[in-house]
Amino acid sequence: WKSNLEMGDGHLRYQAGLSYNYAGYNKSLADGYSGAKQHHIHVTLGGKYEIDDRHAVGMDTYIDHINTSFSDLEKVSYNDNMSMLTLSPFYTVSAGDDFHARLGGNVSFSFSDGAKIRISPQVELSYELTPGLMLYGNVTGGKQLNTLSRMAALSRYSDPFAMHGNTFSPFNTEMGINIGPFQGFTFKAFTGFGVFKDDQLTYIPFVGYWNGLAAPAPTTVVTPTAQNRYAALYYRSFNTRGAKIGAEVAYQYRSLAEVSAKGVFAPQKDEINTHEYYNGFTLGLDRPKYVLDFNAKFRPMRPLTVRVGLEVRGDRKALYQLPTSDSESNAATFRYSFYTMSDAVN
Repeated sequence: WKSNLEMGDGHLRYQAGLSYNYAGYNKSLADGYSGAKQHHIHVTLGGKYEIDDRHAVGMDTYIDHINTSFSDLEKVSYNDNMSMLTLSPFYTVSAGDDFHARLGGNVSFSFSDGAKIRISPQVELSYELTPGLMLYGNVTGGKQLNTLSRMAALSRYSDPFAMHGNTFSPFNTEMGINIGPFQGFTFKAFTGFGVFKDDQLTYIPFVGYWNGLAAPAPTTVVTPTAQNRYAALYYRSFNTRGAKIGAEVAYQYRSLAEVSAKGVFAPQKDEINTHEYYNGFTLGLDRPKYVLDFNAKFRPMRPLTVRVGLEVRGDRKALYQLPTSDSESNAATFRYSFYTMSDAVN
């Protein structure tokens, strides 16, 4: 719901929204337990007061409440509740069509979810040096709620029994240059750096094989094969940070065709430690070092649009789990390493 209100020489725009999301699994991988089920209520409240054509102040407010539950065979229910209130005040200023800035931040108050207060920036800047040449920079951050529906959208093979931690980014920056359009061509080059606490990384779990013997057989780790490639994914929280660099070129011919090519490169460290920051910007659950995207859209006639796309994900890494002691299959502590996967073409 949105509305406007005239206030003296200024103009007030305000809005309100309410959404409800349910996600759940019928069964769990663990014997004797049902799959996790989750109710998510999200409330949005916002207002912006336009002082004049160049200046405005405002604040967006977000309220989230999440209930996660599961039950055992005796129908004993287990519940987990968390709530979060986020205040995002901002100030916007512009100088004609050349310069635009939005200066603000996020203050999140969490209940039953780790740190009670999280503060992060929300800054967006753009400046057009000359027609067709623009510089931009963003410094953002905030808390990402890793709900069941979000994690299932990332991978439909997520563990149906899992309750995921939430990720917080104290800052995530990106700056770049936009050129065009000139004769239908546009070009963009960018770079960025981000820091993430409790980033949810998938890993391949350690397994000890008994084979019906009195003593356990040599322990091993499950490696991706054609037989187990659809096994459930497990997540673990790691603190990550890393840089990225990329470019994109696009061409549009009237309203008949659009083609684009984009590449992003993010260096990845070959080692990971649960007590240290992992150096590698996340480009996906498979942690590729580079991603190439090619897309084309054609409109041979007005009612018909044909889209064609190709994605290449290179130098991918799968995180796997190993015990600190090879002599015990039920070791209480683990270390993590990487398994190199072949490139993927989608």
